Amino acid sequence: MNKDYQTGFHLVSQLETSGLKYYPVKSGELIRIGDICQLNAGYVADIAALTDVTFCGVAASGNTAAEASSDGALDVAMTPPYMHNQFIVPCEATDLITLAQVGIRYESESNDGIDEGAEETTIWAFYVDAIDVSTEAIAAATFGFAIGHFELLSGA
Repeated sequence: MNKDYQTGFHLVSQLETSGLKYYPVKSGELIRIGDICQLNAGYVADIAALTDVTFCGVAASGNTAAEASSDGALDVAMTPPYMHNQFIVPCEATDLITLAQVGIRYESESNDGIDEGAEETTIWAFYVDAIDVSTEAIAAATFGFAIGHFELLSGA
């Protein structure tokens, strides 16, 4: 398990042979490693909500807005949202995540965290398989970390 607590969604399982996907970046888009992203007219852009059907994965590489000087000026590596890809992510709201919340699907709170107070029932969700509320985890993120995978619920 990756114990390097960070913001964003970070892969903790081994990347399958299908590997990373590469997409061109939308002009002016700042993409950070660990951000959830969507395809917008064929170009990658940051998103805050998993409710978008065009969700395409988690950024495995990043760029500055200046580097994305025009549509497609560079590509970004994405970890696809396959169910076998396990991620660790900080809970940004609402309170400390508990064992009772394992097995629940949640909405993103932002492009780099989840809201464990907002269950998701449409489109995409982050399914919690385990939690980390160790002293180190809480020092890094007040509400702890969720470990899980993405699920497509409907709409695609």
